[in-house]
Amino acid sequence: SSLLAKGTRHPSLHCRVRVVMITIFSHFKLICTSIQCNSTLLRPFASIASANGRVAGVDQLVPVPATTSSYSVPKRILAPSVRIDHVQDCAQNNGPEAKRLYAVFAIEGKQFKVVAGDTVMTPHLKGVDIGSTIRLDSVLLVGGVDFTCIGRPHVENASVMASVEEQAQTAKLIVFKKKRRQGYRRTRGHRTDVTILKIDDITLEDSAARTE
Repeated sequence: SSLLAKGTRHPSLHCRVRVVMITIFSHFKLICTSIQCNSTLLRPFASIASANGRVAGVDQLVPVPATTSSYSVPKRILAPSVRIDHVQDCAQNNGPEAKRLYAVFAIEGKQFKVVAGDTVMTPHLKGVDIGSTIRLDSVLLVGGVDFTCIGRPHVENASVMASVEEQAQTAKLIVFKKKRRQGYRRTRGHRTDVTILKIDDITLEDSAARTE
């Protein structure tokens, strides 16, 4: 109490943290030294497993060829995605209204649900001219009044015919950035290139079912 009265200071927090860090580093160094002395800990896991003859939870170790550089999955064969005969009957025998189809197709990772006569704005398609007709084969779904065909992932023999009406850009998107008390302000504008398509026709199984 007399020392405290005279103003003697305790060790600062910084010194205490430094002592603790030195102690932890010393213990870590001792552990690393003990690991290096024990040669069995440095052996690969495969050699330990072969020496013991069995690994916990593993009945058999399958060797991997050293020359294998890539992993390939065998092609998976699926059954036909639709019953074409049933689709033809529904599309041909139930009048003109049954022949009016709708479809879901994919372009650049985006999906669009359309019928004949629709106009859609898709991501920019390179290499197509205004006024040209393109065929879209990435059809994920086709449906009518009495049937719906879901692809795995695409519907066989289904396509969407579309006309390129315009190559344009979207409205300008303003991007504003500011940092407080830094005097930092930036304003940028961004436009996305898009393609305007008009859906002309949706076909299924070589024009067996065609939109009106």
